[in-house]
Amino acid sequence: MFSSRVPADTLYRKHFNGSTRILVQDGFERRKNADYAKNSPEKFSELHVTYGDLGMSGFGDFLIVGDVYSEGGGPAYAVAVHLTYIDTDNDDVMFIYHFVSTTNDTPTDPAGKFAQALEKLIMKLDGGASKLLETSAIQEFRDLHAKKHFPGLGYVKKLSMKHHIETLAAYLG
Repeated sequence: MFSSRVPADTLYRKHFNGSTRILVQDGFERRKNADYAKNSPEKFSELHVTYGDLGMSGFGDFLIVGDVYSEGGGPAYAVAVHLTYIDTDNDDVMFIYHFVSTTNDTPTDPAGKFAQALEKLIMKLDGGASKLLETSAIQEFRDLHAKKHFPGLGYVKKLSMKHHIETLAAYLG
């Protein structure tokens, strides 16, 4: 079975010598939300550091959603907030946190599950050792926590994607 996390054959690249080449890689390991808690944090990508060493002009990824398209998911048994960070103590490799709700036995109460995941995120941020960049998306998560507001799962994913882009933009700055 092919995994997008394992490099494919690269011989084809020689046909593109002299061209502008962008390497795109999926760093997001797709699982059921409840299963992410066991693997947090985990390595996401190092392409933002190594793309030049690989002879590439740029890089890309699929943010925190992965390259697998799905028409729809269904009700969430667990809610997860996925946030990336660059670890300056580890050669600037990007890692991803998965803040997962504690309740995951029924598909009911997504707002309550989001509150649980958000509480874990805020505790990590306020603990001082998260390494998460204080982006505008993080500020929105803080505001949602303060207001005890659930904006819907789509908006939560949008904030996670926004944070990822802001983190890379600050790094490449």
